[in-house]
Amino acid sequence: MLYRNGRGYPDISAIADTLLVELQSGVPFLAAGTSASAPVLGGLFGLINADRLSRGLPFLGFLNPLLYKVNGSLLMQRGAYD
Repeated sequence: MLYRNGRGYPDISAIADTLLVELQSGVPFLAAGTSASAPVLGGLFGLINADRLSRGLPFLGFLNPLLYKVNGSLLMQRGAYD
């Protein structure tokens, strides 16, 4: 989602504070914010898709409808919000 100022806001994110990131050079550093955490979720969904495909299941596809469907579910009520 983009707003007038051009900044994008993700629908979901992961750890956004003190995330250890390692560059290709092998030098680790601490990062924060959705720019660091959004790739964590991308990797997580990539692993889930790889597992599903290895079991003959289809990949997850566009997740927004599913994410909004579970909004308010027990999973979301147990601390999934900031």
